[in-house]
Amino acid sequence: MGRPRGDLAHPKHRLAKWGLPPKQLSITLDLATEGMYTLLGRLCDELMKREDYIEGNPLSDRFVYEIRMTHLLGLMGIYGLWRLERVRKGIEEPDSERDEFLRSFCHEKVKLLNLWGEYAVPQWLSFIFYFRTINATCLSDHLYLRLIEAIIQRNGHKGPGSLANPYYDAEAILPYVFGLESEPLRDSFTKSSFMLEGLMHLYVRENYKLSMRALFPAITKIGFRSFEPDERWQFFLYRNDSGTNHDDKLNLPQKWSELKAMAAECDGKDVPELLRLSPILYLCFICVFPHRANSSGLRWVSTRLLETLKERDIG
Repeated sequence: MGRPRGDLAHPKHRLAKWGLPPKQLSITLDLATEGMYTLLGRLCDELMKREDYIEGNPLSDRFVYEIRMTHLLGLMGIYGLWRLERVRKGIEEPDSERDEFLRSFCHEKVKLLNLWGEYAVPQWLSFIFYFRTINATCLSDHLYLRLIEAIIQRNGHKGPGSLANPYYDAEAILPYVFGLESEPLRDSFTKSSFMLEGLMHLYVRENYKLSMRALFPAITKIGFRSFEPDERWQFFLYRNDSGTNHDDKLNLPQKWSELKAMAAECDGKDVPELLRLSPILYLCFICVFPHRANSSGLRWVSTRLLETLKERDIG
């Protein structure tokens, strides 16, 4: 997995930097998104033909199997959501075989989701947002809870600080996880999380007041980290040192009504205009740029997807 380049030749950078309207990029964006959708469809076709998802030697593959499956579940979640949107808009017809595969694949493989680092959180969320459309139980809500508990246990004030922040992709962090590096990792992730605040808000939205009451003391001991670029267009740079690091915390006591109000906010003020064109486009972006995800964006994308599904139900 190569890292994306952060040069200004990219059309998204130019569009955002010079304040051009998104329509200036409409043809390019349409071609790019159609290509992304086509590639996801080809990946789905390949998965449909596979009898198993092991790569290479089964003995060595077991170390990364769940990590790869988490990635695949996230991608199929995006593809499933995208298909629902396109069918609702009349762009394409339902495909019973393909749609049934997506449902069965996600139901059968949900147990393989692995939180190897905060880089994987957008993959989980892409899966969860789709899973909510095919599973009427509270399992999706419990997946939020699993993420929150894992962050608390591993990066809380008593945890080992072993859950890497979203700046570490799998290739960067796994050698340390598997003990293959001769020197220990210098970074410490104790008492910090880039994803916890947004996940907490999504869980609060589901009205789990008693669970949140039990989790809240531990949550208040973890700093909610985020990075705010100096310029709006710098959001699209994979690497950018021009900006402000934030490290905020919640305080006790906290009224449930106040927490609900924070969780309900969904203006997406921190999401660039280009990405607000489509919640699915935003999901695709943060799966590649997870360090650009923030609580504002997660609240916005969850709300927009819910609105889309309601429109589909009405139709």
